[in-house]
Amino acid sequence: MIGTVTNIILDPIFISRLGMGAAGAAMATTIGNALACIYYLWYYLKKTKLLSIRPRYFKCRDQVLSKVCTIGLPSAILSALMSVSTIILNQILVAYGNSAVAAIGIVFKANMFITFLQMGVANLLFCGIK
Repeated sequence: MIGTVTNIILDPIFISRLGMGAAGAAMATTIGNALACIYYLWYYLKKTKLLSIRPRYFKCRDQVLSKVCTIGLPSAILSALMSVSTIILNQILVAYGNSAVAAIGIVFKANMFITFLQMGVANLLFCGIK
């Protein structure tokens, strides 16, 4: 909620009042995400007793690191390749104008739900969780 509310407040200011356009929208989103990240770090470091990110609790035993890498590496590679392909496609579509870039953005958002669902199911099956 922190990131979303910050983005809703800052978008009109950066886009309209300051005349920054898409760059202003990007800055508002970045500021909102940074504030949310700061809040979560504060919460996990100071407020919660059940979950903690203190270094003393990070111990790799029973080959935890190899299991985490086995599960996370394929998803990380897939995400990186999806990002690279999106960058290349956007660079190609810029020649056709902003409408083409916006249209492919909408298509990617719709496709994202299916892709992430597939990645989640694949991770569950790969881990052996039933």
